[in-house]
Amino acid sequence: MKKILFSTLFILLFTCNSNIEPLDPSFFIKEPAPDEVKISIEGLNDIDYTEVTAITIDSTVTISSDGIFKNPYSPNGVEDLPVLLLENDEILMGYFPHTLKSNKAGIDDIILFYFLTYPELAIQGYDYEFVLKEIKTSDEYLKLKGLVVSDLNSNKSPLINDEFNAMVRSITIDIKEAHDEETSKTKKENASYKFNFDREGKVSWENQFPLYAAVGISIQNTTTFEYLLEPKLLETKSLVFSPVSFVSWAFNEVFTDNNDVKVESATFNKDGYYKISISNGNLVGNADDPLYDYVRARNKLFVSANLLGYIIPISSKTIKSNSKCLNSFIKLQDEINLYVTKLIFKQSVPNSGELIGDIINLGSNTDEIFVACYSGTASRYLKILTDGFAKRLSTLEDVSTLALMLRDFMGSKIYLEEQRNYSKGLSFGNLKGKDESELEFEGEPEESFNYFKTFEELEVSYDITRNVISSTVKQQDKWIKAVNLSFLPEVKTGDADISQNAYDNKGHINTNTEGKIEVKLVMGEKPSEVIIKPTFDYETIKEASVKLEPNKSIGLSGNLDFGEVKINTGKGQTFVIENKSAEVMTISSIDLPEGFSTPWQLQPINPFDSESILLVFEPIEVKDYTGTITVNNNIDNVNNQIEVIGFGTDDKITLEGNLDFGDVLINPETPPTRVLTISNHNLNKSINVNPIVLPDGFTATGWVNGGVLNPSVQQQIVITFNPTEVKTYDSVLVINNDVDDVNNKIDLKGTGINDQVNIEGVWFGETNVTKCEPARFDTVTPNCEMHTVLNERDVEFLSGFSGFCDAGLECGTVVFNFYTNSESIYRNKYEFDGTTLSIDVRTNSSGNFFNGRVFKYTGTINATGDKFEGTYTMDMPGGIWGAYTEGTMTFTKK
Repeated sequence: MKKILFSTLFILLFTCNSNIEPLDPSFFIKEPAPDEVKISIEGLNDIDYTEVTAITIDSTVTISSDGIFKNPYSPNGVEDLPVLLLENDEILMGYFPHTLKSNKAGIDDIILFYFLTYPELAIQGYDYEFVLKEIKTSDEYLKLKGLVVSDLNSNKSPLINDEFNAMVRSITIDIKEAHDEETSKTKKENASYKFNFDREGKVSWENQFPLYAAVGISIQNTTTFEYLLEPKLLETKSLVFSPVSFVSWAFNEVFTDNNDVKVESATFNKDGYYKISISNGNLVGNADDPLYDYVRARNKLFVSANLLGYIIPISSKTIKSNSKCLNSFIKLQDEINLYVTKLIFKQSVPNSGELIGDIINLGSNTDEIFVACYSGTASRYLKILTDGFAKRLSTLEDVSTLALMLRDFMGSKIYLEEQRNYSKGLSFGNLKGKDESELEFEGEPEESFNYFKTFEELEVSYDITRNVISSTVKQQDKWIKAVNLSFLPEVKTGDADISQNAYDNKGHINTNTEGKIEVKLVMGEKPSEVIIKPTFDYETIKEASVKLEPNKSIGLSGNLDFGEVKINTGKGQTFVIENKSAEVMTISSIDLPEGFSTPWQLQPINPFDSESILLVFEPIEVKDYTGTITVNNNIDNVNNQIEVIGFGTDDKITLEGNLDFGDVLINPETPPTRVLTISNHNLNKSINVNPIVLPDGFTATGWVNGGVLNPSVQQQIVITFNPTEVKTYDSVLVINNDVDDVNNKIDLKGTGINDQVNIEGVWFGETNVTKCEPARFDTVTPNCEMHTVLNERDVEFLSGFSGFCDAGLECGTVVFNFYTNSESIYRNKYEFDGTTLSIDVRTNSSGNFFNGRVFKYTGTINATGDKFEGTYTMDMPGGIWGAYTEGTMTFTKK
C-alpha cells in the first residue's frame, strides 16, 4: 500500500507542473535483483509486509514493502523444502523453489504451495506440473485465485479460510481421479478379479488388486505340499500413487526393507492339485496359513507408513537423514506402530473424527524430534510447517486414502481359495461332461459317424463390493465351455477308420470352442470297438467305448427323375438293386406309385450282386407324379426305398430372351434393341397368338401382329427401348394366346438416366443435428446450438481447378458461408461423379472460439437432379464454440 501512495504522489506532482511530463507508474516498481525473490501477484495491492518474514530450515529474512527479499533457499541434497512466509508464526503463504520459473513467486506458485502441503495430496507424490494443470483447468480456479488475493490483501492466511480449504479438498479429489484415469487405475467402488489359465500350466493375473489395503497371494501344490509361489504381495491401489509417493518412501525407508518380488504369473511344474490363496491378512479362514501372517504384517506397515504421511509428509526425509534425529524418529515410528497394533486388536474401524484426532495426537509428539535434533530457525521452521499439516485435517476427505485403507484391511475379512488341477502336462479346473451321442452305431461300410461329448469347466471370479466401513470379496462360480482338453482315440478291435480326424502335433484331438470333442468314425467291414480316452487323469472324466456294427443291407440307386413327359406317351429309365449282404436276396414284390411300371420279372439276387431294373413312366393327366418305390425283400426293410418323380405335360407356349435393358440415356441417338423368341415346342397343337401390346418406352418390329404358331415353330420380335424420362420402366410383357396363360409372361424393364447433371450454382441447405459431443480440448459445455448455423444456409459450387481442389471426376471450389472472421481455409473442394457428391472443407482458426473446422459431406442426387440427400460431420475442437456434431443434410437447387 505504501508503494502505491508513493507512486501516486509523484505522478500528481509532475502532472501539476505543466513544464514536466508525467512519469509512468511502472518507473517506481522495483524489480528484484538476481539473488532476490519477489512476491509478484496481480491484484495484491494492500498487503502489509511489516510483520512478514521469509523462513527456510536454514535462515530467516525480512521482506521489503515491495514484497522483495533475499533468496533464503539453499538445497539440502535430500528434498526440496518450501519457503514459508510467516506472520506471527502463522503461515501466510509460501512456495516451493522448484516451481518458480524465475525469481518471482506468482499466484500459481503460491496456490501450488497450499495444495502441495495439503496432507492428502502431499502423500501422493504427483508431479507438480500435473497438479498445476489440473488446478488451472478446474471450474473453481478463478474463484480460488480471488480468495487467495482477497485473504492476503486482508493480511490473513487462506489456510484459515473454511471456504478456501473446502475448495482445496474438492479440487484434490478431482486431481486424484484425473491421475487414476491417466494411469488406468480403477475408480469404481465395485470391481471384479480373476485368474487366467492356459492348458500348458501357466497361471497369470493382474498385478493390482482393486482394494486400498495390501492383498497377498500364494500357490501351493496340495499333493506334495510344496509352494509353487511363496506368499507375495499384489500391488494395491493405496501404494501406486506415483513412483515418488510419500507412502512408498515411508514403507521402503522407514518401516521395512522392500524385498517383495512382484509377480504376474507362475507355471505348474508337477502333477497334483494346486491351491491358489488370496488374503488381506485379517483373521479369517486358515489362521495357520503363512500367507495370513505375511500379509497381516505388511498391512500393518502400510497403515503405519500412511499415518506418517499425514503427520509430516514434507521434511520427513530431511529429518531422517539427520543422524542426531535417528533415535527420536525411531521413537515416533514405534508410537505409530503401537497405535496401529491397538487398532488391529480392537478390530474396529475408527470414524473420521476419531481418526483425525488420533493423527493430531500422534503428530504432537513430533515436537520432541525438533527439540532433540534441531534448534533455532530449523526447529521453529519444522514446528510451524508440521503444525500447519494438522490444522488442515477436519473432514473425511482430508484422510480419505488412510480411511479407505483401514476399511479394506481392518473392516474386511478376505481369504479366498481356488483349486486348479495339473496332470500329464495339462492344466484344468473342475470339469464335468455331458453325454450327447450314441455309443453304438450301425451302418454301411465306409459310412461316417460322429461321436461327440461336451465338457464344461468351472471358472472362478471374485466380485469386490466396497461399502462405507468394510469391503467384501465374494467368489462367483460359472461353468464355461472347456476348450482344448485333449483326448486320444484308438481302434481296439475291428477295422474302423479314425484317420480322418483333425489331430494336433501330439496326435491328440482337442475340444473345440464349444467345449465339444468330436471324433469321426468310418464304418469298416467288421464289427469294431474304438476307445476314446482323456490324456489326463481326472476322477469324473473316464474313457468312452464306441462300437460300430456294419449293416446287412440293400442298395437302390439310379436317376429316377423323368422330367416332363407328354400325356399318353411313355419314357423309360433304369435303377439298380444291389445286394450288399452275404445272403441270397429274395424279392417278394416291388411297390410302384401311380403312373410307373416295370417289365422286370422277380428273381433272387446273389450275395454282393446287383440287377438293373427298367422303369417306365406313362402319364395320363397333366400333373406331378411323385412317390416311393419299395423293394420288399428278406434282407433289409430300412434301405429298400427310392424316390421317383415325373411330370405329365400338355401343350404350352415358350418365351425366351433377356429383356432387361439396364441403364440407358434418355432420348438416345441409337436406342438399344433386344430379341424376344416365341416358340411352340408342342408336338401336335398349334397356338393362336394375339397382336403384341408393348408398354410406354418400348417399341417392336417383327412378328408384332401375332398369328398362328404351328408345332415346333419359332417367331422373333425385336424390341427397342427409347426412354424419354429419368425413371425406371418396369413391367411384364404378356403374350396373349388361346393355349397357355401361365407361361406367356416375361419381364420387360430398363432405366432412363441422364449423365449431364450440372450442379454449378447456388443450393439451399437444411440440416438436422443427430449427435453432439463436447470439444476434446476444453471443459465447456458443447455449444450444440452454435452448430445449427449450417441450417438454412446457401452453398455455391464453382467449377474449375483451384489451389485447394484435388483432382477428381469433377472437382471445384465450395463457397459455404459459415466461416467466421478469424478462419482461414486450407482445403476447400467438392467432387461429383454424376450420382454422389463429396464435400471436404477444412480451416484454421485463431482466438478462443474454436481450433479450426473440418466439415465433410456425402450425398446422392435424386433422379430429377435438383436435390442431394446425405450425411455430414463437423469437428470444431476446443474453444467456447467447440463441439463434434453429425447429422443429415439436404441441398435443394435454387
